[in-house]
Amino acid sequence: MLRWDGLTVLSLFDGISCGMVALQRAGIPVKRYYASEIDKYAEAVSRKHYPYIIRLGDVQNWRSWEIAQPDLVIGGSPCQNLSLAGDGTGLEGEKSKLFMVFANVISHYRPKFFFFKNVANMKNADAEQISRILGVQPLRICSSLVSAQQRRRYYWSNIPGLTQPEKRNIFLQDILESGYAPRSTARCLTATYGRGVTFERSIKYRQRTQILEPVDKNHGGGKVYHIKDRTLDGGLFCDVPDGYYIARNLLPIECERLQTLPDNYTQYGNFDGKTKEISKTQRYKMLGNGWTVDVIAHLLKNIRGNHV
Repeated sequence: MLRWDGLTVLSLFDGISCGMVALQRAGIPVKRYYASEIDKYAEAVSRKHYPYIIRLGDVQNWRSWEIAQPDLVIGGSPCQNLSLAGDGTGLEGEKSKLFMVFANVISHYRPKFFFFKNVANMKNADAEQISRILGVQPLRICSSLVSAQQRRRYYWSNIPGLTQPEKRNIFLQDILESGYAPRSTARCLTATYGRGVTFERSIKYRQRTQILEPVDKNHGGGKVYHIKDRTLDGGLFCDVPDGYYIARNLLPIECERLQTLPDNYTQYGNFDGKTKEISKTQRYKMLGNGWTVDVIAHLLKNIRGNHV
């Protein structure tokens, strides 16, 4: 029986707790939230915002957990081996095989609802295997519907009535702190989202790219977008008055907006009771591993009409 005084949620591969942000945004009360995560920086950010979350540690130790029966189990296991940009080992890969932990947890607890996310650029055979194991077909959604990024993902869930979010027509110019970067701080673009789940920082690209150069949307073989476009599979060129473009990195706060997180959500973390600032490198990594919150909130809100 699902108690509407608040869900008991089990979040596997919790990261920076985008799942909790999405539940709150969807207006779904949470009575108890268990989180399994091993990255100390991601957990510190989560602890800064949600000190009351019950933390379980490594997902591989799930059989030893003593937890209440979850109403909802959510998660997105590592995609490095599943992504076509990875090593091609799929569900047999060292990291992506952790999907089976999610499947085993679902089989053991049999929650009222479950929700699983992973990359859409995986082999059909891997997607079909996940569907067979979970017993549902995925919904393919691109984050460009609610954000200024191209981020295509599969979402498997037994929540009834799932649909695509409505298109909001959000572009890079809507989330940037500034339309261009001063010459003294200009850098070529290194923030990407297209290869795996982290923001890659390409030193080779930096070495062969000038700070100022003419418009070239395919420079160096990489895909680069204008501010009136959407990004994260590539980077950003910004207009300057002389007709040239200055290239710069996307800022962490801009990447938070691309993931529809609150501004500066990843700036600080709680490390053993002490608040410390998080490095940009770790912020990029955490945001790359995170979820587009408004997509998740849109899907989870259907729980409200299906509680008993």
